[in-house]
Amino acid sequence: MIVYGTRHVGTIDEIEGVGCIKTRFAHIWFIPLAPLGSIFVVEEKGDSLRGLNMPVNGRSVLAAWGRTWVILSTVGLLVGAGAGLLDLGDVLLHGKGLNDETVGRALMSLGIGGGSCFGLIFNITMWWAIGRFWGKAAPVKSGTISGHLTGDLTLQRRQRRRRSSSGAGGAACCGRYEGQRPPPSEKKRRRPNGQNVRAVDRCRQGQPRTRGRAAQAPGAEPRVGGLRRRRCVGWRRPPRLNRSPMDFELSDGQRLVRDTVRSFVEREVRPLAAEVDRNDRFPMPLWPRLGELGLLGVGVPESLGGSGGDLWDSVIAGEELAAGSSGIALSMGAHANLCVYNLYRNGSPDQHARYLPDLCAGRRVGALCITEPDTGSDAVGMTTRARREGDHYRLSGTKTWITNAPIADVFIVYAKTRPGAGAAGISAFIVERGFEGVETSAPFDKMGCRGSPTGQLILHEARVPAENLLGVENGGVAVLMGGLDVERVVFATLPLGLARRAMELAIAYAKERQQFGRPIAQFQLIQAKIADMYPRIEAARLLVHRACAEAVAMSRGGKGTAVHRLSAAALHFTAEMAEAVVNDALQIHGGNGYSTEFEINRLYRDVRLGTIGAGTSEIRRLILARELLGL
Repeated sequence: MIVYGTRHVGTIDEIEGVGCIKTRFAHIWFIPLAPLGSIFVVEEKGDSLRGLNMPVNGRSVLAAWGRTWVILSTVGLLVGAGAGLLDLGDVLLHGKGLNDETVGRALMSLGIGGGSCFGLIFNITMWWAIGRFWGKAAPVKSGTISGHLTGDLTLQRRQRRRRSSSGAGGAACCGRYEGQRPPPSEKKRRRPNGQNVRAVDRCRQGQPRTRGRAAQAPGAEPRVGGLRRRRCVGWRRPPRLNRSPMDFELSDGQRLVRDTVRSFVEREVRPLAAEVDRNDRFPMPLWPRLGELGLLGVGVPESLGGSGGDLWDSVIAGEELAAGSSGIALSMGAHANLCVYNLYRNGSPDQHARYLPDLCAGRRVGALCITEPDTGSDAVGMTTRARREGDHYRLSGTKTWITNAPIADVFIVYAKTRPGAGAAGISAFIVERGFEGVETSAPFDKMGCRGSPTGQLILHEARVPAENLLGVENGGVAVLMGGLDVERVVFATLPLGLARRAMELAIAYAKERQQFGRPIAQFQLIQAKIADMYPRIEAARLLVHRACAEAVAMSRGGKGTAVHRLSAAALHFTAEMAEAVVNDALQIHGGNGYSTEFEINRLYRDVRLGTIGAGTSEIRRLILARELLGL
């Protein structure tokens, strides 16, 4: 055990068969005696403690003695020389003559200096000889004790192999802290979620090393932190100090995406938001700018015209855009995720080459078509039909409430190719605006999310080439369900961004608005509303990020998968949370919030879509109940 002051800062047991040193002091070199066997230095560096440990053997002991005598000889030489100079200065400056006192002091100084100089030369020679003829001394290991002892290098325990009392030959028992830096021969492993895993030796008899937290067999010895704890002398778990097993921070690349999009929103989106809402018209000159920024091709490789990245970038960018203009964010999300990312995940190389470069660059606009006039939440009950005629298909039906339909050039359309087979008879197609029999309606006049054009796609025996089949025939339900799960995750960023912006507006207004001679921010009921907003938004963001992590790692979506459950939960919770937050924010604005001149009025109208779009709140509850009950 190592003690600093009254605090226990670390434990080192059975180092080369020698016990540990306890001390209440710091910044001190402890000279190793043969019975002690090791050198330890403990000193405080801010919030951490640094330790120095030299393992014991004959060479290291003699080398340590050599270092010690060199240090002492150097100090003696400096003291002697300094004393001689002081005596000489005393004689010269004060005019003191030579007498017995001054002569004695000078001789003493010369003796100390000369002896120290001789000792320095002698010890350097001896130290060199020991290293030259007996081998190099053991290196000194140093490290930091902090957090969970998982810094660069903790106080090192020497590995020892012991013979087990049972079994032929015994087993290797390794004693190392899990925070120790592995030797160069060991390789780091990574879990699928990116978390580093140290290749820590396991104290197990004849068993291969396991990864992560393997399942524990009945009757097996207890595990601590993923390591099997055997009954071997000297094993002791290092103390846990302040380490969290989860990382809630964005990576450097994700922060760069967030800051870049936030700057773009403040500079180019927010100044247009009021006009876009008032005129209900999407600013088309902004579309290529979104492409240049890389927001229209997130998740698509750069070789196909995309910006790379993954769903994380879409979620981060979606929240920032929604805080600036929900209409622009809605159109961008429908294009980038529902159309482009869907096409990339399920399309063929030929389809990638024909469509993705233009869609990612903003030269064309995409849309996804599922909902029909008579089938909304019941997506599998769609009535649009598709039949094969030679080298093409004929599609007939109407799709409604299609985001971007009035301005889109490319549509992903779901239709029944085998009507009697239910979900097993759905296929997906890539339909272009210029195809024969394809029409779109005028934009709907909506209450909220204005500026994002929504309309109908009308198919009159539309002729679609057979090579535009997305995936395989009658296999569209897999494309549909996987796309719906991703849609819910991305769509959840819309109410999340709106709620965050509403809280910002409420805080700013409460500080400025004066009533009864003081800002209304000083009233406790106003403080309570704002205080309730923050944890709701933070909890919703954590749930959205949790669902996003599952969507990034998913192999498939749909019923029975974690992403199906989490995406529904994230959108359900976030949408209803945002309604409550925006409602309180408008209440804080009072009568001014009821006016269309204030931004909070637009947010109040926009946030209502959250409980309706991408499946209603009732459908999300139904999904969650069935998943949790196993129905």
